[in-house]
Amino acid sequence: MNDNFILTINEFIGYLKVEKGYSEKTIEAYRNDLIQFFSFMNEKIISIEEIKKEIIGDYISTCKEKEYSLATISRKIASIRSLFKYLYVEEQLKTNIAKNIKIKGRENKLPETISVQELDTIFNYLNNRKDKNIKRDTAIIEILYGCGTRISELVNLNISDINYSESVIRCIGKGQKERLIPINNSALNSINEYIKLERNKLNKIQNGALFLNNRGHRISRQTIWKIVKKVLQDNHMSHKYTPHTFRHTFATHVLQGGASIRHIQEMLGHSSIATTQIYTHVDKIWMKKEYNRSHPRA
Repeated sequence: MNDNFILTINEFIGYLKVEKGYSEKTIEAYRNDLIQFFSFMNEKIISIEEIKKEIIGDYISTCKEKEYSLATISRKIASIRSLFKYLYVEEQLKTNIAKNIKIKGRENKLPETISVQELDTIFNYLNNRKDKNIKRDTAIIEILYGCGTRISELVNLNISDINYSESVIRCIGKGQKERLIPINNSALNSINEYIKLERNKLNKIQNGALFLNNRGHRISRQTIWKIVKKVLQDNHMSHKYTPHTFRHTFATHVLQGGASIRHIQEMLGHSSIATTQIYTHVDKIWMKKEYNRSHPRA
């Protein structure tokens, strides 16, 4: 995080202490929320003026991908709104881009999923590209859809986590909980091609991470986000789709294929089955559509 952002946070915290009279606990929550927000931008943005509403939206999506509670995400948004309001009132910004940013309640909203036809389009696109790092990018999307991993889990994958003989990958999920996830042959072949044709040709490989950037370091979640968004945009997919949409799609498709909700819970690494059960609602909608499409009297 650059010095400009640190200075901005410190000035805002001073305002909360002196003029608003907030408690130390509240102030610490604001500080932590804002540090996390500015760190998310990973030095790509160097001044407050460069921050766009879309960046805040991407940050909120990342918080959802991490499966933060609705209350936690709402608090983080409130911290960002308060900061931008302060900067606008102090005439450090010409407009308050965070003014109308809100989070909709998640409890009644079903997750977006990518259709099989759209997935075919994505994988055909990837298979026909010759770009630098295309083997890596293909393997990333194969795992996101084929295993339903979180981005953070994908980032932390090591080569040693891939078990070719058993066709499983080892993931370290939330709370450092380890789980084994089945992986299909298409994803395994993509990983193998990436390692042989791209990863092994990097000059300075500094660790056992599976996915690396061009400097030989472990890839960042921001880079994965950009990779996936570019693929989606190039194929004119819904702007609502994110890397996490592949996880939702994985869960929905394996449920439609006959997997039990308990097995899906284990594969997703959910501590509570209540989190997994949202996919049963998606499945009911799918079954209704199939019924209406196929039944003569529907």
